[in-house]
Amino acid sequence: MGKNILVVDDCEDVRVLLSMKLTNMGHHVYEACDGLDALRYIDECHDIDLILMDLIMPNMSGVELLKKIKKRNYDFKIVCISAHFGESDKDYFYNLGALDVIEKPIKNKALEKKLSDSLNST
Repeated sequence: MGKNILVVDDCEDVRVLLSMKLTNMGHHVYEACDGLDALRYIDECHDIDLILMDLIMPNMSGVELLKKIKKRNYDFKIVCISAHFGESDKDYFYNLGALDVIEKPIKNKALEKKLSDSLNST
């Protein structure tokens, strides 16, 4: 059965592409254009199984969003996506609540595996 996934990215093309891929995988997809938009959405709707979010966005970055989610004690499964991060950054994102990080450009197999692993984690 499909999961409810919130895609957060400031690039509309990336949001549309990810939404199409996730919909084709059988998931229900919701979109937010930045961290502020995502925070408004998750404050109103708690029926989200996973958040797939970019780390570098205007208005509120993915890191700021991770911090706000953690501060509010929300228990969402989160996978970050970014073209700009190093191995040492991963531990920082994990400490803020991310389950995984996917490097852009996103490969279909990596997306499927990391989402499956994250959705099946306890």
